[in-house]
Amino acid sequence: MTMKTNYLVLFILGTFLFSACNVGVKKDLLSGLKVTNSGLSYKDAYLQIGDKKITSTEFKIGDEIVLYVDGVEGYTEKDGKVYIGASLDIIDPSGKKVMDNPDLFTGYDATGLAKEQAAVITLKLTTGPPLVTGVKYVWKSKIWDKNSKSEINAELEFTIK
Repeated sequence: MTMKTNYLVLFILGTFLFSACNVGVKKDLLSGLKVTNSGLSYKDAYLQIGDKKITSTEFKIGDEIVLYVDGVEGYTEKDGKVYIGASLDIIDPSGKKVMDNPDLFTGYDATGLAKEQAAVITLKLTTGPPLVTGVKYVWKSKIWDKNSKSEINAELEFTIK
């Protein structure tokens, strides 16, 4: 390889890395929560029951599990407001959605939010019917910017005990 080719390869690699700086994958080894992002960035994402971070993937009927996504940035503003969407779906072992919440923020479609209000997103799941004990489910959530293709996706496999 010539010196020019080496510089060209480094330039292309550097450009790719720079353009991908708002893309990432993070998996919490204690809870099993996997978070991916593209366009939107975040400082931290975790699950909690009460005031304790989750360190297990087994939940009881009646548990309220909260997904916190903190420090969300990168929204496209329109007239000083951001327009966000968030979904929360629970999928059973056969691939069927047993809980389907396609957009939990439709109430803000007309007014939008100040970007400071959209910096922390919380999504809550209370375990109970139609979830049953002894079954492994998949929690899939997506947070997105309605003014762009930017998004954050979260996924967790869990069992009701």
